[in-house]
Amino acid sequence: VSDMLERLYRRFDALADRFDVHPLETIGDAYIAVTNNFDDQAHNHASAMARFAIEAVKSARTVLVDEDDPSKGTVTIRVGLASGPVAATIVGIRHPKYTLLGDTMNTASRMESSSKPMHIQCTELTSKLIEAQDPDVLMRARGAVEIKGKGQMETFWIVGTRNHESSNNSLLGTPHWSSQSSVHNHSAQARADAKPDAGL
Repeated sequence: VSDMLERLYRRFDALADRFDVHPLETIGDAYIAVTNNFDDQAHNHASAMARFAIEAVKSARTVLVDEDDPSKGTVTIRVGLASGPVAATIVGIRHPKYTLLGDTMNTASRMESSSKPMHIQCTELTSKLIEAQDPDVLMRARGAVEIKGKGQMETFWIVGTRNHESSNNSLLGTPHWSSQSSVHNHSAQARADAKPDAGL
């Protein structure tokens, strides 16, 4: 698993550089990144994270679960996006760590957990920000979804970019492992957790 995550995270890091997304931290098998927190990205923070997420899904399709046994297939990810304010803080004394807290972070996590493999789910607010910042990012309404701790929320699928729409963001074949991603904008978060399919 550690080798798979290393290969996956290297690809995410390269995409983060490409889209000006800041990797915040890894927590176990979780990869977290943000936008509009370290730099002023008010004009494109949602667009940057949406495009990062789209390419992360595409990239995951090329990462083998086990390079010595290709029959195990490739990694799959679930992605969730939410937008809003966050609180930045330093936690810990012996090993102090910069982190972000707040409802936006929790909502992005919920968007991920209620998403589907190889799909990118976002909140209604995030969809409006993306539409305003980047009309070439394509979205479809998912409708009302019951979100743990929040009740019914209107959510949207991000399905690709104009002229490059992925087929419902679905992975061909049956994955052996899954990876999860959550993404926030306004401080946006990207997270990937690897676990067996049974954990979906």
